[in-house]
Amino acid sequence: MSKLEIPKNKVLNEMKVGGSVVSIRRKYVSDLNQVCFLDSNYEYDYALYLDYLYQKGTIAGWVRNQTKFGFSEEIEVRGKKQKSYIPDFVIFLPDGTYEIHEVKGWMNERSEIILNQFRKDYSSLTFQVITKEDMLSLQRNFGEKLWGWVTIR
Repeated sequence: MSKLEIPKNKVLNEMKVGGSVVSIRRKYVSDLNQVCFLDSNYEYDYALYLDYLYQKGTIAGWVRNQTKFGFSEEIEVRGKKQKSYIPDFVIFLPDGTYEIHEVKGWMNERSEIILNQFRKDYSSLTFQVITKEDMLSLQRNFGEKLWGWVTIR
């Protein structure tokens, strides 16, 4: 199978300064012509994979960090109040339904509490946490086919 060609201008690096911490976020322009900023190599690779699924017609589209879900009750996470959750990706399917996907290379206590509240409040939605193991599987199956895939170890 030939490698799926993604134009090299799709990926740019930008600096984000927050307090004294400087981190690199990736700017990504999807096949749907949306610009999004990705917080990790996992999210970047997952966006490549979603574009691949879009090109194949498997999904109707996707958005990154654009949908806020309010909680039924305010929760406290490590001393901070949390009223809502914004998932990494909302995936639109050809039949008109959608799924929520959260990319997590590792899970911390804060993430676990927030995701559990989301599952409780939105149990009727299809929700999937994409783990490091899931990303390694995608890398084995698609990493060589997608231009720009970041190797995960």
